[in-house]
Amino acid sequence: MSVRGCVSVLCLVLTLPVLAVAQARPFPGPDVQQIYQRLLPQIEKIAAFDHHAHPGYADDPDVDAMAAPPNASEALRTRDDNPELAAAAKALFGYPYNDLSPEHAKWLLNKKNEVKKQLTGTAYFDSILDKINIESSVANRAMMPDYLDAKRFPWVFFADAFMWPFNNERETARNPDEGVYIPLQEKMLHAAGKCQQVAGELCRLS
Repeated sequence: MSVRGCVSVLCLVLTLPVLAVAQARPFPGPDVQQIYQRLLPQIEKIAAFDHHAHPGYADDPDVDAMAAPPNASEALRTRDDNPELAAAAKALFGYPYNDLSPEHAKWLLNKKNEVKKQLTGTAYFDSILDKINIESSVANRAMMPDYLDAKRFPWVFFADAFMWPFNNERETARNPDEGVYIPLQEKMLHAAGKCQQVAGELCRLS
């Protein structure tokens, strides 16, 4: 290697620690907090797009084509003792408690029913999006109800059912999870087929 090449390599080796420190502190200025506080109000004005949601009332069977298997443990973030749920209830409905114990949850249930009576049609779920500043939220649902605004909740149909068009006895018996999941998909596929037949008949008659 030439003398010039050795010098170049030596310079590179000597500057590596400096580069490493610079990369480890990408934003070291003392004005970071001021910049954050200045930009945050502008960012909060931007309406979000939610690409995956399952909107619906608790008694709506078409919210999801799936169900939890028997004796399954509930996901941590959906359990009643998750403090995020109480925080969300406070933000949306003015919930006065810090937990979702059964006696406190009654307050939330009554409040929701009261709001539903006031906001009829699609207004209830539209108001939820407005409160959390979401422009539109993709509705992953088995079927769409008339209480969701199609402009705010674009529908994405579950494609799972089309993956199980044949005899599924072996897969259904494989474990409790599949034992619940696959029959529901078969039922959904049958319902989709009936809807297709009805649509075809209507098109023929028209």
